[in-house]
Amino acid sequence: SMQKGQMRFEPNINVAIEYDGREYRTPICEVKNLNSFKAVRDAIAYEIERHINDWMADPGYVIGKSPKENRGWDDVRGVTEFQRGKEEAHDYRYFPDPDLVPVVVDDEWLERLQASVGELPLERQARMESEYGLTAADAATILNDRATADLFEEAAGCGHPPTLGKQFISFWSARANERKCSIAQLGIDAARLGELSRITAEGLVSATAAASIAGKMIDNPDAPTAIAQREGLIQVRDTGQIQAWVDQAFAANEKAVQDALANPKKKQQARGFLTGQVMKISGGKADPKMVGELIDKKLGGMST
Repeated sequence: SMQKGQMRFEPNINVAIEYDGREYRTPICEVKNLNSFKAVRDAIAYEIERHINDWMADPGYVIGKSPKENRGWDDVRGVTEFQRGKEEAHDYRYFPDPDLVPVVVDDEWLERLQASVGELPLERQARMESEYGLTAADAATILNDRATADLFEEAAGCGHPPTLGKQFISFWSARANERKCSIAQLGIDAARLGELSRITAEGLVSATAAASIAGKMIDNPDAPTAIAQREGLIQVRDTGQIQAWVDQAFAANEKAVQDALANPKKKQQARGFLTGQVMKISGGKADPKMVGELIDKKLGGMST
């Protein structure tokens, strides 16, 4: 069972050979119990070559004159080995079932079937990667469950698809795993999923805050923005307020400031430290992107 990570293939192989205006078909051979795609490929390639060589050595090696057979694959030696002759139809005592009507497969019927199949998984994955900006791995993970993939596509229509994809793979998957269910079975509608991705992408809430909001959305019907406002998770984006916090962090951490100014090798480390201090002073509410920009601007002004 492929669901359990187990595979078994038993390809049936024979070769059609055209020679001197006639077609010759070698006897069917079944290679038993292959358990990898590589083994299937190698066994088929070996059998094709063996069938051709055996026919060239004996033109009587054809269906009807030589028996079918079962063979086993030796993965170490890269060859097949004879196991036993294969039974013919009469050995199985087959007989026609009088209640089965003939099945006629025509082009029109095939076209109707093909039209009814719809989008296949690999086609859908390629489209989701292109349309929503997902990585191949993320798209494949979301598509593991059809209902979850449908929910994602509905939410993407009212959200920010790349951010939504990251949230599905990170905290929404974690929440689903905690409850031993799929994301679709968490019971959160597409509109709220889309809204959370959108306010995260817009910078209204941080990625950390979004994860916290997600935890509250499962058992709470409120909109993500309402939860963020109630919990005090809305990011501060007021330039004046953030500048005041940056000034406070600089005043309280003169050594880090001097390191950033005096030693280019330490600048990035010092900048990260100062960013952390601003976030601490703001209670995690300052927009990290704006904090970084204002720190760089202040350091640039001090170095000139």
